[in-house]
Amino acid sequence: MMVTRRVAVSVISVSALLLAACSQSESGSATPESPGSSPAAGGEPVPSVTAPLDPSAYLDDPCRLVPQETVAGLGYSDGGEVRDAEDDAGAALAGPGCLWEVSTGIRAIQLIIQTGARDDGNGGLRGGYEVYEEYDGFAYWEPTTVADHPAAFVDVRDQRDRGDCGMMVGLADDLSFFVTARGYAGEPDAACQDAETVAGQVIETLKGGA
Repeated sequence: MMVTRRVAVSVISVSALLLAACSQSESGSATPESPGSSPAAGGEPVPSVTAPLDPSAYLDDPCRLVPQETVAGLGYSDGGEVRDAEDDAGAALAGPGCLWEVSTGIRAIQLIIQTGARDDGNGGLRGGYEVYEEYDGFAYWEPTTVADHPAAFVDVRDQRDRGDCGMMVGLADDLSFFVTARGYAGEPDAACQDAETVAGQVIETLKGGA
C-alpha cells in the first residue's frame, strides 16, 4: 500500500488544501457523466503515453505552465501561488504545484506535477489506476484524453454534481499531473470543463505551443 500512497496524496492533498476555502464538504453520491469520458478498452484501461513530455524546466514554478490569460479567461484574475516542498507538506509528498483562486476565495483550481509517485516507482496513470482498482482510493476513474494524451477524470469523492472535478493526465508512462477545480456549486458543469482547459494548456506549453 505504501507504494501507492503518493499517488493518492496527490489528489487527497488537493482536496485538503481547497476544502476550507471552497468545498461543500458533505460527500456526494451522484455520478453525472463527465465531458469527454469513455469506457476503458478490453483489459487495457491505461494506455501508454506515445509522446512523452518533460516538465523538469517548470518544477520550480509550475504556475508558468498555464499563461495568465488562460486562467484569467476562466475568471481567475490573481496570479497563481506556487506550492513547493519548502512551504507545503502536500507538495513535499506529492510534488510541486500551483493554486489559482478567485478573489472571493470561493472557486479555485490547483495543478500538481506528481513527481512523488514517480520517485516511488509508481508514477503515471497506471499508478493512479491501481489506487482506484486495488485500494478503492478514488471514487471514480473515467478515461479520456487531453490534447492527445491519455487522461482520466478522477477524485477521492464524486462531487461533480456540486461543482468539484479532478483529472489526471499522463506526461510519460511514469509521470502524470493532476488538476482539480473546486467550488463551482453554482455552475457545476463548468468544473470539469475548466479543469480540462487548464490540463490542455499544460500539455500545449510543454509541447512548445505557449
